[in-house]
Formats: sequence, structure tokens, C-alpha cells
Amino acid sequence: MESNPAPLVHIAFVLQFLAFAAIRFYWFAKTAPSRAGARLLEPQWAMWLRLVLGLPMLALIAAYFVRPGILAFADVPMPTAARAVGIALGIGGLALLWWVQRTLGDNFHSVLHVRKGHTLVTDGPYRYVRHPMYTTFYIIAAAYFLMTGNLVIAALWTVPLTSILLVRTRREEATMRAEFGSAYADYAARTGRFVPRFG
Repeated sequence: MESNPAPLVHIAFVLQFLAFAAIRFYWFAKTAPSRAGARLLEPQWAMWLRLVLGLPMLALIAAYFVRPGILAFADVPMPTAARAVGIALGIGGLALLWWVQRTLGDNFHSVLHVRKGHTLVTDGPYRYVRHPMYTTFYIIAAAYFLMTGNLVIAALWTVPLTSILLVRTRREEATMRAEFGSAYADYAARTGRFVPRFG
């Protein structure tokens, strides 16, 4: 078992994190015109809170890119095979993220909103789960932990994500029910929230 990731594993983590950021930035920029005039449904303080918490998180991850030893106190021994699984899981997570973003298309926004011409997306990964974006984020979080073997990196990703889910998911679904009525109720009845519903 290794306490610190090998250089190649660390490079894989850095590249995957940057790829994640690039995918998110690309789709945010691509769908920007469709968000003109969107009605934002989150309080201003919640958006500012995400920014205030997010910037230090990104700064710490950037420091870890350059000097992973700064978080060595939170390293846990990780088998080489587990780190390889993490790399593969991360690649799969990035592919899934692209699929989710592409399917969501112009409906994408990092803030809960309703826009003119908003549509109910029920194809692609949304055919199986109502919130595949969040599922994808947890898959990527697992990949990052396996690659780095670092509890701080895992916490930086999962704690804010979980906090957002606890507050936002029900509000999202209530908004969709108000917007699309029985169409969303039927959709929710046949899909899982974060994992597919079987049987």
C-alpha cells in the first residue's frame, strides 16, 4: 500500500480535475444565451455562500496540485490497484458528466432557475434518474479519493455537495412539479432520484 500517490497517479488526478473544470466551463459558456432572463429560484445569500466556500476549496486543491505533501496528514494507505480503479472510475465519470451536460443542453444552469422555453428532460441519463448530475459528482468524488487516498480532498468534494443536495434537491423537484405538473409526477414515478429504479 502507498500513503502518497505515485507521480503518474497524481498527474492523472490533476488532469482529470482540470478536465472536469473544462467540461463545466464549456457547457456553462455554451448555454449562456439561453439563460438570459431566467428566473433564479435561489436566494442571493446561498449563491454567495457557495462562492465564498468554493474559492478556498479551489485554492487548496490548486496547492495540492503543486505540493501534495501539504495534505499528507490526511493520507490513508491505498493499494495500487485501488488507485488504478480510481483512474478508470474518474474517466468513466468524466464521460458520464459530458453525457449529462449534453443531454441537459440549454436547460443547464448552476443555479436553480426557470427560463423561457424550459423543457422537461427525460432522455439520455435522465431516462433512468432525475438527478444524474449529482450521481456523477459522487462517482467523481469516489475516483478522486481512490486516486489521492486523501481524506481532505474527499471532504472538500463531498461535504459541500451533500450540503447542497440536502437543501436543493427537494426544492428542485417542487419547482419541476409546479412547472410541468402531471408530466413531472409521471416522470418521477418511474425514475429513481439518484440511482435507477428497478422493478
